Amino acid sequence: MHYLSKHLYLIVIIISCLLFSSSVVLSQSGKAKSLTLGNKWIYYTYEYYGNTSWYQKVVGDTMIDQKAYSILMDSRTDGLRLFERADSIKIYWYSITSLQEIVEFDFDTTGLSIKVITIDTIDYWGKSRKRIQIGYFDGPGWSNLCYIEGIGCSNHDFQWQQHNSYNDVLVGGYIDGISYGDATVGIKDISQVLPYNYKLFQNHPNPFNPTTTISFSIPRRSFVFLTICDILGKEVAVLISKELDAGIHSINWDASRLSSGVYICKMTSKNYYVTKKLLLLK
Repeated sequence: MHYLSKHLYLIVIIISCLLFSSSVVLSQSGKAKSLTLGNKWIYYTYEYYGNTSWYQKVVGDTMIDQKAYSILMDSRTDGLRLFERADSIKIYWYSITSLQEIVEFDFDTTGLSIKVITIDTIDYWGKSRKRIQIGYFDGPGWSNLCYIEGIGCSNHDFQWQQHNSYNDVLVGGYIDGISYGDATVGIKDISQVLPYNYKLFQNHPNPFNPTTTISFSIPRRSFVFLTICDILGKEVAVLISKELDAGIHSINWDASRLSSGVYICKMTSKNYYVTKKLLLLK
């Protein structure tokens, strides 16, 4: 599993103009992992401070350095995306910090420099699949990871000290049109959860061309003012200016009449004021 810190978002904005071109429509369904649009993996994390559920979902695709990558949304992040691709036996991800592609996992274990603990075949989600379990020392602690052919990572167990140990377990998913495991455990429909605070989420997709979805939450009925400005502060669109019920709301913005560049989304409600950067690439 790869964790991206929120402070990397500014880096994403800066390098996106250099990396990304127009969207493509691809399905990457290699033996290592299927990255078809709409695929979803639901995990449950067991850790000292409490248990949580989260998911990753393929929400689009893009081109980086003339290679097609699937865009994965991670529910643990605020708008950041992961970029992965897969061939017959390898899973790759693109690092926005080192600006290079990294092999996440290779089902051909002959080339692995890390410790291979187990290689076998098991019945997983109703089908006989190859399983590879590996272990490696990762900075402050020891990680054990289990990969299932055609699925991806099914388990990540990190051990350091008692208060810093966790175990990510794949409990369900939706892959290539088929639901597996418990696809609802710990995951609630976001539209039915009453928010506990005001929040403006990062738009998706981002970068976008020419439409994008902007979502926000309000904990009680409030007047919401949502606008778009250019990088110089000039208002270019008023998306919302009215009272809304408590909940999570979304709106689509069509920027087809505007030129490429960075735009600022501003949200004001009660004593809450926040901005997010949006990148339009045509």
